[in-house]
Amino acid sequence: MGLNGFQIAIINASAFAPVPIMLIFYRMVMAKKGYRFAFQTALASFGLGMLFMCLAYVRWFPSSMIRMILGATGGVISSYGIGAFFSAPTAMPTQIAAEEKKRTGKSHPSMYFAVQGIVNSIVAAVGPGLIWVNLRNVSVNGNDLFGTHAMTYIVILFCVLSIFACKLLPGEYDELGRKSKNK
Repeated sequence: MGLNGFQIAIINASAFAPVPIMLIFYRMVMAKKGYRFAFQTALASFGLGMLFMCLAYVRWFPSSMIRMILGATGGVISSYGIGAFFSAPTAMPTQIAAEEKKRTGKSHPSMYFAVQGIVNSIVAAVGPGLIWVNLRNVSVNGNDLFGTHAMTYIVILFCVLSIFACKLLPGEYDELGRKSKNK
């Protein structure tokens, strides 16, 4: 985005400060529509926020103020997804353990949390450790920020793919987080 440290701090604050409020909205959506739909809206929110970050490309808007405003807007939009991403890693193992308890009478939630931790670690290592390191210094036609800009397109692509991948979740996930109808 070609912004200075203070401007990036404003964008980070706009992305993370609203997270507690966005978690309330996320829980409301989950209570009404279930986990799958709520998580799909979180992915869509994050992808849309990244689209705003794409619009803030230094080659498209020479004004750093416009780029900062676009980035901050994208940050606020994506904060709904960020909040969901904080809660999802605990919801999945919890649901799997509950299903196991129903099916077998036994429950091993710590095992599922450990597996979730391993998966999170692998994803966290691949993103910044493999993709970002190799992409950040890509320069096209003298544009040193091209690799950084391209990363947002990759994130959007994976958000869209993940929205469709949510359809593969078992039906029980439609009820996860939903308020029961007799309450």
